Amino acid sequence: MNSESLRIADQLRRAFDGKAWHGDSLSELLAGVTPEQAHAHPVPGGHSIWELVLHIQVWTQAGRDAVKGVALPESLPPDRRAPFEWGQANPVGSLALLRSYPGLMALAVVNFLSALAHASLPTISVLYMMYRYQWDERMVGFTMAGVGLCAMIVQGTLIRPAVSRFGEGVALIIGLTFGIAGFALFGLASNGVIFWLGIPVLSLWGLASAASLGLMSRRVGPSEQGQLQGANASLMGIANLFGPGLFTQVFAASIGSGAWHQPGAPYLLAALLLAMALAVAVRATKPDDAKRVRTP
Repeated sequence: MNSESLRIADQLRRAFDGKAWHGDSLSELLAGVTPEQAHAHPVPGGHSIWELVLHIQVWTQAGRDAVKGVALPESLPPDRRAPFEWGQANPVGSLALLRSYPGLMALAVVNFLSALAHASLPTISVLYMMYRYQWDERMVGFTMAGVGLCAMIVQGTLIRPAVSRFGEGVALIIGLTFGIAGFALFGLASNGVIFWLGIPVLSLWGLASAASLGLMSRRVGPSEQGQLQGANASLMGIANLFGPGLFTQVFAASIGSGAWHQPGAPYLLAALLLAMALAVAVRATKPDDAKRVRTP
């Protein structure tokens, strides 16, 4: 084992028990936690300490098994497993499922357009902030930290209560609407303050993804959940294949030497893509469609 492998192994060990680089280790954080505290849910819709520790335990074991070449055991009972078919064991084959259930293809289109719009963020955000606002690496870093913080708040505290209160269909519409507004603010922001105001607005777009996946999951049978995940992953892969090239070319054209100069054009294009997704989502979440869920 080389020195780099030893260093990584030591850092992983310290994350659980020792002086971790990121602060308190897991054992230090859990020291003194009572059973009552471990089972409590102080954040509505959030996980308890006990649940988080179980998640850590499972994924730690999964990592160890992966290093040893051992796959995770199948979690579904035999009677709920789908038979293996070579025709479906590929990205194209998994997409065939989307045509099998009412409304599933429309929701898949929503996911694809959303993934394509999302590709604008990692592709041109840093270039955009430096070009339009003349920000340095420090300011860009603080801004990206704010993006992550807002995303954590939405995912950790808002998604489950919003879905529980409004339902998945309405939550999907709300999320896409905030996504359109957030991208529009990014694209039209003439100064950094307006851009910052768009960050919490865009973060509420996170409601849409969870709601869409929930709607899709309820439209297929228990034995087809894995195939559905594969189909969604295929769509995201296609979007991430074409998205970077699309948005970099739009950004290059928008800041070129021509008469048209609109640096925010990539974000406005992303807003347009989400507007298309919203139109499809409104149709896909009509009550009549929601009732026509096929039973396997």
